[in-house]
Amino acid sequence: MDAQETQARQRDTHDIVWGAIVNLAGAVIRSLRLLLLFILGRLYGAEGIGLYLLAYATLDTLNKLAVMGLDQAVLTHAARRYAAEDTDGMYEIIGQALAMSLAAAFVITTGLSFLAPWLAHAFFNKPELGMALRMMAWTLPFWALSAILLFAARALRVMHYEVITKATVEPLVILVLALGFYALGWGPSGLWVAVLVSGMVGAGMAAYMFSRKFSLTRLWRGVRVVPGRWRLYRFAMQIGLVELVSELLKRIDMFLIGRYLTVDMLGIYGIAQEWASTIKKIRQAFNPIVVPVISAAHQKHDHASMLHQYRNVTRWILILNACILGGIVLAGDALMRLFGAEFGLGAPVAVM
Repeated sequence: MDAQETQARQRDTHDIVWGAIVNLAGAVIRSLRLLLLFILGRLYGAEGIGLYLLAYATLDTLNKLAVMGLDQAVLTHAARRYAAEDTDGMYEIIGQALAMSLAAAFVITTGLSFLAPWLAHAFFNKPELGMALRMMAWTLPFWALSAILLFAARALRVMHYEVITKATVEPLVILVLALGFYALGWGPSGLWVAVLVSGMVGAGMAAYMFSRKFSLTRLWRGVRVVPGRWRLYRFAMQIGLVELVSELLKRIDMFLIGRYLTVDMLGIYGIAQEWASTIKKIRQAFNPIVVPVISAAHQKHDHASMLHQYRNVTRWILILNACILGGIVLAGDALMRLFGAEFGLGAPVAVM
């Protein structure tokens, strides 16, 4: 291995480490979500949190259906086009993915707006969920827009755009508006409006951050390119279906508890799941930066570099996961009771 290859490998390792640190910082900043749930627990109790988490889980799953892996397709193909210095092709990939994901999001949003009351009653047996789903449904197009633009930035190894948008701005908007609307006496409806407004603000922030690195004019040209869309969608759909099934499996417990148990029990379980999910964020923090690095190495047929980075990332994930797991086992009960005495029942669930 010559000096140039060694330098390139060290640069890739540096990018992975720095990208993971940025994403982990985003996960820490996402504690704003836990702060929001803490406040909701004090204001609305377990029942209010349960209704919010069930509505959010439903929308999050439908968002996977709308995007259908196009964000991951952008992450992979845009990185390859950029590595090959094909910027026109890169903008075509981003533009095509944006057009298709927005179209799907609007179709799903329209359908959910009409079917929300039926879904809430027939599937979840909770009629009060219908208004939440109907109001929050219009968040989907804004989430789809943010996903494509932020993943395009990831393809160029720019991680902090997502941290600013998804981990800081959106949770902060929900937190501030939820408190404000509660003070105005809006009740739970204020929370649904807060989620919708946060999606709008997040999409605007994503577009602004995107424009700092990319050209919006060239993106618009890419949106209008039709040839190649089906080929891109076929590639994305394979990833999207896997992600959709994975999301359903991840959420199936929430959906089943939401269907057969009371909303307050769902709220307690949901908080336990939030604490337990922190261990997953370690691996998720590495994914966004590892994919473009590996894609670029694959484009250059540098299999030795790919193996080197896989070994590094696997070792780091195992070490960090062990630390997080130990903290949850030792302090699970205390962490759960921060949200209220009734939430202490969920401590064993968090540990498991």
